[in-house]
Amino acid sequence: MGVMSNVIFTAKYKLKENTEEQFLEIAKELKAIVKAEGLLKYDIFKMQNKNEYCEMFVFENAEAYENYDDSDEMLSLLLSKLSDLIVEGTIEYSTYENFLED
Repeated sequence: MGVMSNVIFTAKYKLKENTEEQFLEIAKELKAIVKAEGLLKYDIFKMQNKNEYCEMFVFENAEAYENYDDSDEMLSLLLSKLSDLIVEGTIEYSTYENFLED
């Protein structure tokens, strides 16, 4: 059996017009509190020249990904605020597993 592979989970979405400033405040707070056992990195990326963003979670392995719990009260509140800024029907979730071993 090989080395456990990283798992990347992404959530891509489009923001409603004129909400970028609010989004930036929420994103900074999210970045500060999103932590979990086996979560190696959490970041938010903006697509160039578009009003689209992508949250990226990099987990140590599939087990860490499966055990991730986002039920923290503060986190839930921020995610709720964030969902109010997202254009309905634009969220796309993807999960990737590294298949090349180092």
